[in-house]
Amino acid sequence: MINPLSILKNVDSGARFYKVDLHIHTPKSYDYDDKSILYESLVKRAIDSGLEMIAITDHNIGTAYEEMKEAAKNTSLIVLPGVEVTVEGVHIIGIFPQKKDSNDITYLLHNLKIKDEDMGKEETISSIELTIPAVLKEIVNAGGVPICAHVGSTKGLTDEIRGIWRQLLIQHKALKIVEISKIEDKKWFDGTDSNYKRKLTCVMGSDAHHPDEIGRRFVWIKMGECSFNALKQIIHEPDLRISLSTPSKAKYPKLIGMLVTGGLYLGEIFHFNENLNAIIGGRGAGKSAIIDFTRFALDYPPRSEEYLEEFYRRITKLLGIGNSVKLFLENQDGKFLIERKLIDISEEKISGKGKKISEISTEEKIFQIVNDNLVETTKTLREIFEIEVFGQGEVFELTKRADNQLKLIDEYIGVEDLYRMENEHLENLNTNSKNIINIISEQKILDEELKELPGLKNEIKTHKGHLEGKIFKNYSLWESEKSYFKEAANNLKSEREIITKRINETISPTLPTLIDDSPNIEEIKQVGKLYQKLFKELKDSREKELILFETIIGEIRKIHNEWKKKFDLENIKFTKKLSQLGVSDQQALLNRLHKLKEKEFKIEKKVKPKYEELGKELVEKIQDREELLKNLKEKRNQIHKKRLDVVAQMSKELEKGDVKIEINTDANRNEFFELLDEVYKGSDIYKRTQQLENICLSMNPYELANFIMDNDFGKLIELSNITEDTAKKIINYPTLEYIYRMEVCPLHDELVIYLKKTEGEEFSPLKDLSYGEKCTAVFSISLLGKEKPLLIDQPEDELDHAFIINNIVEHIRRVKGKRQLVISTHNANIPVLGDAELIFKVAKIPGKLRCKVEERGSFEKSAIINKLQDLEGGKEAFQKRKEKYGL
Repeated sequence: MINPLSILKNVDSGARFYKVDLHIHTPKSYDYDDKSILYESLVKRAIDSGLEMIAITDHNIGTAYEEMKEAAKNTSLIVLPGVEVTVEGVHIIGIFPQKKDSNDITYLLHNLKIKDEDMGKEETISSIELTIPAVLKEIVNAGGVPICAHVGSTKGLTDEIRGIWRQLLIQHKALKIVEISKIEDKKWFDGTDSNYKRKLTCVMGSDAHHPDEIGRRFVWIKMGECSFNALKQIIHEPDLRISLSTPSKAKYPKLIGMLVTGGLYLGEIFHFNENLNAIIGGRGAGKSAIIDFTRFALDYPPRSEEYLEEFYRRITKLLGIGNSVKLFLENQDGKFLIERKLIDISEEKISGKGKKISEISTEEKIFQIVNDNLVETTKTLREIFEIEVFGQGEVFELTKRADNQLKLIDEYIGVEDLYRMENEHLENLNTNSKNIINIISEQKILDEELKELPGLKNEIKTHKGHLEGKIFKNYSLWESEKSYFKEAANNLKSEREIITKRINETISPTLPTLIDDSPNIEEIKQVGKLYQKLFKELKDSREKELILFETIIGEIRKIHNEWKKKFDLENIKFTKKLSQLGVSDQQALLNRLHKLKEKEFKIEKKVKPKYEELGKELVEKIQDREELLKNLKEKRNQIHKKRLDVVAQMSKELEKGDVKIEINTDANRNEFFELLDEVYKGSDIYKRTQQLENICLSMNPYELANFIMDNDFGKLIELSNITEDTAKKIINYPTLEYIYRMEVCPLHDELVIYLKKTEGEEFSPLKDLSYGEKCTAVFSISLLGKEKPLLIDQPEDELDHAFIINNIVEHIRRVKGKRQLVISTHNANIPVLGDAELIFKVAKIPGKLRCKVEERGSFEKSAIINKLQDLEGGKEAFQKRKEKYGL
């Protein structure tokens, strides 16, 4: 399986640290321990020690260079020619370009008055005309770099020279590099020593006189490639280019490389450096597109709508629909490939202005590179990687809003967990407030029912009194009598129907007719007569029974009619009483009593216990709320403290510059005022805005909420200087929901940014600065402290030119070893004075919507130097170039 990163392998990624030993002897030195050693063995030993460049520095002779160079010919080791001479008892090393040879070194030795027969011997320069400064100058004139060898040891400058002469030598302008034997010796040459008062470049070398000593001491030098020209840069950039201990691997997240499948940079591969990457070129050369493609791949569009639509247009035009950006990156979890494809765009009409791109559709794939394989991951882009990016004009956007400026600070302090906990507390408080409001609302409903209970009991008692009174008791008896008569009437009616039916059914049945010749005809006829008689007498008897029945019924009816008269009189009295009670009959009264008792039972057995249960729950919720409010306050205090700490730290970093920052605690009260404006919008408070502003400025939201809940008019008036009428409205108007919102409403810290316009002037706040000055102040803060990569598109368009040279570049130099920087620019100051590790020179291809990378690499490449000279830049940048490159 081919490693996906292999496409970057042969693409220059700029400067890195190389392991170098600038002080190695060979058998050509008079005091070498093993004269029989082969040069190939010395090369192998150097390579086995991890060295990537060495300098051959034999005593008073340079003839070993060609042999060492030949021995290293087919290896990765770079060999530089050099020599070590002794003057005033002090060893001086001279190191030269690869194009020099032993003849050049011999020529130098002749100039130093060393004869041919003395070369390679232990001889010092004895001419009184040749002092240490003179020898240093001769080495420089010969095209070399002079180094005072092992300064703290035998034959070293500080060991052999004493008094004022040593002090003068260290301060001499010809001396720029010293070789130390111990890292702690660097402190004598860092500019802080009260005697020397000089900062010198410190290196370490093995001074190897035996193969086993090669690489015992060494120095790490940051270079684009191992070369003499790169070595010269340590004179001017010792802090950035030299490391006396093994450089630690960058632990911060970084972009590794990028390529696009179509559009403006089709076919180009960008291999980024982990430190400062500068994309240079003239205007319209395609610099911004590299920033755009990176932020597109990572889904970091501009923050504001104003720049968003323009960004969509650029991506659509410069990348093209259907094309992808592939971005390789690395974080603490490993290496990843992000592939994001532009699928489509959505446009909407703008009245009188044509169309605008309102949205872009994309498709993304995220892979982790594991054992050279691409493994698709379900992690989101933000979980994997974050950047900070400023397109053209976006720095100024930060100057417009105080909350955005505060985010500059919050991004440094890693308060994501605190913000998450703060939001959790706010969500819990929101749930808590809803629960409390619901409980109180439910209690109000139940309370209304509980209020009915005393009246309900009285009503039940009254109803019982009525039902147990004489009129109701008598009426019950009358009703019983009525039922008696009714039942009797029903029974008599049924009996009458039975008697009548029996009369109607008493008919003599027809018997069969027999012939006269029947043997017993006489007996048969006699039976027939008796049969007829029976049924006639039965019918007569039943008719008499009916007459008797009717007679008795008449008597009963007479009695009932008399009773009915008395009942009607009693019923009139009873009906009148029912009317007075508002019911139609006694049963309705009984039903009402039953319902009243049911309601009483419900209130006493269900409503009252529920009300008491809600009361306990309300107490618990209020206690919970107090604890949640306490925790919320703690989290906000922690965030505030972290802000103060980081501002103090940042202020320390900024104290030598022209920018100053402060935190004004709780100074931003906009959210508080907006809430009050919402709460009291419908009120008739006189001069509402002015009085609400007074409240905002005189107390915090939590205090106001407490005054409202405690009905503390006096304290409210005392603190806010509002009228009594306003205080009453302030306290009585808001709902509980709004009061609870006040309790959690934040007062935001305010970041105050100052800039000193010119030396000697006082610092001016952001609001009093010009456009460029505002951007300059904010930009200097964005450079500090964070680990996430920072991408900036042409900052010089927004920043003050002098400030770039005097301030911004210094910030870049300080942070570029702590975070990755990718800056596009058409100004030479940033890449040159910032000592960029990698420079991309881009240009437009004539006649095509295409751009290319004309050159890439670090300052050591002459082609890069030439391209830098074509850029606009101030006098200071070109002067610095002259120091670096001898232009």
